[in-house]
Amino acid sequence: MMASIRTDLKLTNNTPLQMVRIWVTDTDNYDWDGGSRPDHNFQNVSLTAYNSREEREELNYWASSAWYTLHMQFQNGDTISYRNDQYDARHDHKRKITLHGENAGKYIATQVSGDNWNKITISLRMPTSDWMDKIAGNSKLSELNLPGTHDTCALYGGDLAICQTQTLQEQLESGIRFIDIRCRHIENRFAIHHGIMFQHLMFGGGVRDVCLKFLEDHPRETIIMSVKHEYDDADDTRSFEDTFRWYLEGNESMWYLGETIPTLDEVRGKIVLLRRFKSNLSLGIDATAWKDDATFSIESSYAVLRIQDEYKVPTVFNIGNKWDHVKSLLDRAVDGAQTDWYLNFTSGTSAGAYPYTVAEGSLGIEGLNSHMYSYLDHITTKRLGTIIMDFPNKPIPSLVERIIATNKFSV
Repeated sequence: MMASIRTDLKLTNNTPLQMVRIWVTDTDNYDWDGGSRPDHNFQNVSLTAYNSREEREELNYWASSAWYTLHMQFQNGDTISYRNDQYDARHDHKRKITLHGENAGKYIATQVSGDNWNKITISLRMPTSDWMDKIAGNSKLSELNLPGTHDTCALYGGDLAICQTQTLQEQLESGIRFIDIRCRHIENRFAIHHGIMFQHLMFGGGVRDVCLKFLEDHPRETIIMSVKHEYDDADDTRSFEDTFRWYLEGNESMWYLGETIPTLDEVRGKIVLLRRFKSNLSLGIDATAWKDDATFSIESSYAVLRIQDEYKVPTVFNIGNKWDHVKSLLDRAVDGAQTDWYLNFTSGTSAGAYPYTVAEGSLGIEGLNSHMYSYLDHITTKRLGTIIMDFPNKPIPSLVERIIATNKFSV
């Protein structure tokens, strides 16, 4: 009969600050086996910025918990701590954990555990409504890790049509910066649709004005808006492009309509147009060569877009295949040219796998949002691109915050 169980503890410092001292207190002495325990191998050590430390933590076979308190002091004097159970390594968890101390509000701690690993990542906490403020303004949007939503306003129409539970305003406040807007052209106006399903929202007051107000209140942020010509036109006397330009009248200065991928400073306080409709003249970043259910590139002398939008997921048993497509583009983005903009859709659907099923998982099959959360455990400040999701607040409410935390911030 074995007397101990091997587990491992990984602590990642996902901040630009050195942890000058790490130490452990309040260890439950009888729950560990031998000398491999955190109050031995994490006692009075340091950890440089954007680095990790992994240590073996041997658990007593007969114990059912193994609690300890880990403290971290940063080079700026901030001190934080958390109380955790190393037996979490024996269970699957993906979650935010509670930090303690006077400076706890300045940081976020996330946990990914299972397979005898307990992985804790400490990141800077940025206000989700103003998180771009601390990013270098000379960074191109293609260099940033941007959380986004697919069919941003699809809150109605049944299981096959609904892709979100949060309103556009709530998404922007939560940190979402890429929005996917689908417009039906009807009576010279834009009605927001998901396919045939009207979303009880019009473009002017329900989308444009919400974005403009958000940017007035948060002038150092930007919003990338993909505008797609959706469903069948009805009773129009002008083109889709003419109606879009009509919506621009009086607020042109709040839009970036250039064809090239801008820097953040060029578009702070502005909406960046990613155009998925035909235009006779230059109008935003051209994405009209969009392919259906594919991984593809759109290349011009102005911009290079690398896109994964393989949305057909026939059954829940194909969710893993969808993740393979997402992960492939994530891996490419890490090493790809910083000037190429990677747009990666985690969304998927079919009559056999509804959008919420693909996002959240089912029947013991891990969903895309959970896969994404685990993938981020391996990332500090690597470029991943724009991650465009269904239900990003489910089943792990901190997923958007975790994506935001993979950007490089100034302090």
